[in-house]
Amino acid sequence: MWRQVLSQSPRTAKQAKTPGFQAAVGEFDKMLSRGMSLSGRERNCAFLNLGGTLRRRSGSSTGGNRDVAGGGKGKIFANVSATSGFDFSDDARGVAPVDWDFDGDLDLWLVNRSGPQVRFLRNDSSIGSEQANNWVQFRLEGNGTTTNRDAIGARIEVIVREADAHSPNPKSEIRNSKLIKTLRAGEGYLSQHSKWLHVGLGSADQIEHVTVRWPGGDVEQFNAAVNHRYRLVQGTGQAKLWHPPPEPVKLVASVPEQQDSETNAAVFLADPLPLPIVQWQTFGGEAVALQDDGPVLVNLWASWCVPCVAELTAFSRHHRELDEMGLRIVALSVDGLGDHRGTPANAQELVKRLKLPFDTGMADRRLVEALDRLFDKIFQIHESLPVPTSVLLTADRRIVAIYKGTVSVDRLLEDLQYLDADPPQRRERLTPFAGRWITPPRLLPLSSLIIAFLDGEDLDYPLAYADLAIAEKTAMAGNGHTDWDVKLPDNLATLGQTLAAAGRLKEAEQMCRRAIAFEPKNAEANFALGEVMLLRNRITHASRQFQVTLRLHPAHVGANYRMGWLFMRRGHVDRAVNYFRNALRADPTHQLSLLDLAQILSTHWDPQYRDGREALKLAQSACAATAFVDAVALHTLAGAHAAVGTFAEAVRIAQDALIIAEQSEQNQLAEFIRGNLALFQAGRPYHQRKPERR
Repeated sequence: MWRQVLSQSPRTAKQAKTPGFQAAVGEFDKMLSRGMSLSGRERNCAFLNLGGTLRRRSGSSTGGNRDVAGGGKGKIFANVSATSGFDFSDDARGVAPVDWDFDGDLDLWLVNRSGPQVRFLRNDSSIGSEQANNWVQFRLEGNGTTTNRDAIGARIEVIVREADAHSPNPKSEIRNSKLIKTLRAGEGYLSQHSKWLHVGLGSADQIEHVTVRWPGGDVEQFNAAVNHRYRLVQGTGQAKLWHPPPEPVKLVASVPEQQDSETNAAVFLADPLPLPIVQWQTFGGEAVALQDDGPVLVNLWASWCVPCVAELTAFSRHHRELDEMGLRIVALSVDGLGDHRGTPANAQELVKRLKLPFDTGMADRRLVEALDRLFDKIFQIHESLPVPTSVLLTADRRIVAIYKGTVSVDRLLEDLQYLDADPPQRRERLTPFAGRWITPPRLLPLSSLIIAFLDGEDLDYPLAYADLAIAEKTAMAGNGHTDWDVKLPDNLATLGQTLAAAGRLKEAEQMCRRAIAFEPKNAEANFALGEVMLLRNRITHASRQFQVTLRLHPAHVGANYRMGWLFMRRGHVDRAVNYFRNALRADPTHQLSLLDLAQILSTHWDPQYRDGREALKLAQSACAATAFVDAVALHTLAGAHAAVGTFAEAVRIAQDALIIAEQSEQNQLAEFIRGNLALFQAGRPYHQRKPERR
């Protein structure tokens, strides 16, 4: 049977970058984040080839058809999933067979999306078996000229002598059989098998010869014996015996524990995550901020939750024991936060009735939302926080353990002993099954938490995480440590753009400048600073940053557009047109460049810049990208039609643009469209006024 002897750490994979692939991955991610499974949680299957075939035969006593052995279509297979020990309920993805323990049969490495993400199954099917199962294994090596060194594509033919099982006297009749294997670079889904070719011989105990057909066209024969391993080097004609290491790794079988999905989840983090802002309210409405005064258990509960009451009672009963360990408990009610089964008054009444000896109050909505986002980041499952939920914080407000559901006092006391442990020790604490890790713990870059909080209304959290990430990166550089937060400059620039959009321009400028300080040649950070300078009406500084961006990245769409926009404002039409064209060469669908260039080509006061036909194509592309519902794009298209003399279309489209502008209360735009509409109805295009010379 297959026996699990080892569980290993997660794998990584490169992902394709095509738009269609990314869209599909996005949908899959949404499914998985809701707790769904791509395989429907099917158990793994193993089928045994019984060696016969099926054929259909009619005329049975019941008048129907029945399957019989002895010819026809299809092999006969038996489902041995359960008896083989193979039928784990993992969300399995890839499988690679290899004789890992050098005993002559193939073991399996399995890769799963769910945990454990890697399983090793040792093949013990030959233990205690009286049937002889012979084998031979080959490692091929090409000459590096006509055949690649790994010999990918080579085909090996093993001619064996064996008794004819179908003969009336098998022992007296011997026949030759040909067994064929091909060496491939990939086998199965997301899998690469060992380059050792394993040939199972069954009862055959003699090899006549081995033929290798190399990819370059050469054919070569070798001699070999059963139950041995050989290196076959192209052009030598000699099969060299290969012996495994004298002291192979001892593999100890393990029995994986099946986790009950209904039980409470207690997760100890290998990499404690900071929770920089922890604030709640007393029952009197006073805001309280958590101080850095030792480990704290923040417990979320509700007055209507029976397990919550039991947990609070247990905390109260063992309060002295927990206090002696230095643990402070802050129990916060979520009554009234999105659930109508309880009120703050109910919560306060329960606290008085239970006479809780530790800090109590009402949970702050910001704290609950912050925990919700952090849990999404950690678990990749987007679910609302259950009650009770608790987090164990270190003295510097880092989450070291998460408890979904009730947590026992014994578990808390055990986890408190690991607060000062290093990441490998913490990882051993969090792993629910035995095994060895082949990689060090992966630490989560703090800058990823900036992005995790960016789409919320509260920007104080991403700012706080930015400060922590900056301090950590600076400290790593000062101590000569490896910098694993390589995305920090990009994420600081993104934060700067978000702050600018929210009107927090001073903080936005600070984030962009910190990003550039870490990575001066970061084009996105320089562009983001230019955008902030533009919003602060510091035009010269903005132009300088856009020029820096284009020196670093000449095809940068945003910087090309902004330079075109600035030159258009200054009246330098030639340079503006060139920049808009550069932006469209990099991105033919860039909406702002399409519209601004179309407006120049259709409405400029100087005829040398007008090209109505090109303007019409650009405006049509802009309208198609916005599904013909954007008032500005439609008005631009109407102006382009007027420029080529199709005034009926110009009138119709301008009327549509006017309706949309009025419905969306874009009053200034609507007034402008009315003026142009009158021109189109009179059979006249709109042209800009020639600016007066100063």
